[in-house]
This record gives sequence, structure tokens and C-alpha cells, in this order.
Amino acid sequence: MYNQHPGTMRNDFPNRLQSLPGDGKPNLLLLLRLVLITWLVSKIICYPLWMGDRDFPTVPVFDWLLQVPVAAHALLFCASVFTMAVAVFFPHKKLLAAVVIVELLSCLLDQNRWQPWEYQFIFMLAAYLFLKGEKLLLPAWQFILVALYFFSGLAKLQPAFIHDIWNNLILRNWLGIYTTDAWVFRLGYALPLLEMGAAILLCFSRFRRVGIFLLVAMHLLILLLLGPLGLNRSAVIWPWNVGMPLLLILLFYNPPLHLPHAFFKQPFAWLLVASFGILPWLHLLGRWDHYLSFTLYSGGVSQLYICTDDPAALQAIAPY
Repeated sequence: MYNQHPGTMRNDFPNRLQSLPGDGKPNLLLLLRLVLITWLVSKIICYPLWMGDRDFPTVPVFDWLLQVPVAAHALLFCASVFTMAVAVFFPHKKLLAAVVIVELLSCLLDQNRWQPWEYQFIFMLAAYLFLKGEKLLLPAWQFILVALYFFSGLAKLQPAFIHDIWNNLILRNWLGIYTTDAWVFRLGYALPLLEMGAAILLCFSRFRRVGIFLLVAMHLLILLLLGPLGLNRSAVIWPWNVGMPLLLILLFYNPPLHLPHAFFKQPFAWLLVASFGILPWLHLLGRWDHYLSFTLYSGGVSQLYICTDDPAALQAIAPY
């Protein structure tokens, strides 16, 4: 771990994250770089979301942020892309802290930017910055993934998923199956149940690899469904569905989820548990944002309709 002259010791956290070969632990520096690359590619694909001059208006957290010039949005985006790219090769704490700060500032300027993957990656990087040591960082990242899959599955246990995603998107648009059979519709509930079950299996040493297999298979099916070989839509989620199976394998293949007692002595750990383990339940009562509750392709999303009988306005919005 240390490669210095006698009597000196490196106090560089990224280098200390490199687990020794054969110790059964994942290389957390490799995991960190995987997160950064997935995050970076996702942001570049959906770059209009991070601009301030797009057609769909920005929705800042505070109204006075509407006065922020358009150039500031572009500047924050460029700063984010640059710092992430550099951090892939030089993952020092100060640089990673800059990534988190820039992302938070950018998200303050527009709540539409709080995508599930953005929320996940901010917390993963923040855990890297605020939790002390590898023994606390690894279970924190594992907890994030377990919570993400569990609540993603829970959000799909409702009729909107069966109507919008299972019947319309998967059966009709992808597979070309048109049916009114009630049992075929009910079969769709197996998908969220499997996702929730796989998340729970990740917590047990004996069954965690079964959970890994089910979730990796789920990501591959999503890529087949929405990727170039399928419906060829929602390109922004392609990198996430490539990166997540790798994260799953590296994080869970050997070590199961275990939150040590020392984990709960860290203030950031309580913020993490509240954000990923408690607040998503409030979404069921309509008291927490659906994206921050990981309602991924669950159907029933609120729609905005713009109606007008103004011929000039109709002509202007016709391309959209």
C-alpha cells in the first residue's frame, strides 16, 4: 500500500483505496473511476439538460436564481465535465470535492437535473469524501445500491407500471404482443417483485450472487429493450445500464452488505440512511420526489399539456 522511503508514509486516500491483490476486496479506486466515467458519459449525452437557454424552462430551487445568466449554466457544465475527466486519472479529494460542489450548484439552478443517476453519484462521491476509511466506504456504496433497487421495484408495484411499461412499452412496442388477457397483465408484477427480491438477496452472503445474476440480467434486458437493437430510445440511461452491472459485480461478488457499528458513528452515514432508506417511503404518501425515490420506468408519470387556439403559437410549437 505504501511505496515511500523508510520513515515516511503516504497519506493519500485514493492510493490507500487500492486493495491488495488476492485480499477478496474490490479495488475501490477502480470503482471510483467507473462511477466517474459513467457519470461523465451520462452528462455529455444529455447536455441540453444542463444548459440555461433550452426551450423547456429551468426550475431553480429559489426564484431569485432565475436571474442567474445563461452563461453560468454552460460554465458549470464545462467545469463539471472537465473536473470529472481529470478526476478519472487523478482522483484526489480536493478535485472530487470540486465535482460535488459544481454538481450541487448546477442542480440548484434547475430541479429537472435531479435525475436518479445524478442523485446516486453525488451521494457515492460524497461518501468517498466524508466517510473515514475503506471499511466504511464500501458498505455505504453497497447500501446505496440495495436501496436503489429495492425502491425501484417497490415503485413498480402499481397498475400504472402494468399499463404504461409492461403492456404498452414491453409487450406492444417491443415484442409486438397485443392481448387483453388479465393473467398476462398480472405476470408483469413479477418484474418488480424480482427486482425487490434481488435487492434483498444482496444483503445475504449465501444468496448475494443470485441477486447479482438477476440484476445484471435485468440491466441487459433494459439495454435490449431501449438500446440500438431494441426501441432505440432514452440514450441517457444506456451508460447507467452498462456501469451498474459492473458496480454490482465489483461491490457484491465477494463482500456481502454489512454496516459496521463504526458506520453509524459518522454524521454523513445518518444522512445517507435517511436519504436512501427512509425518505423514499414518503413518496408513497406523495411527500417526496419520485426521482429521489428511484421510481425508474414505473409509469404513471404526471404529464404537462399545453393547449392553445392561437395559430401563431401552434405553428411555433409544431416541430415539437
